[in-house]
Amino acid sequence: MTEVETIEVRRGTIKKPTLAALVQFVTQAIRPDGRITDEDVAAVKAAGYSDAQITEAVLTAAQIMFANVFQRVHQAPVDFPAAPTL
Repeated sequence: MTEVETIEVRRGTIKKPTLAALVQFVTQAIRPDGRITDEDVAAVKAAGYSDAQITEAVLTAAQIMFANVFQRVHQAPVDFPAAPTL
């Protein structure tokens, strides 16, 4: 993703339809109930994503969530710069 796309994702103002579809899908997947329907999968596939890409996106989100929880529990120092304020 470009820096502009990254900022759009953070703001929720995504202009690229394919990226918007993926973000919507992953956002649904990481919600507390995490329910993904066949229609959700069909929508992200219709946007052009393969099964492998969908899997990679979900695994990436899970890895980030795990790292965030681990950091909070263990109060591990953050070793990278904070994202700029929007």
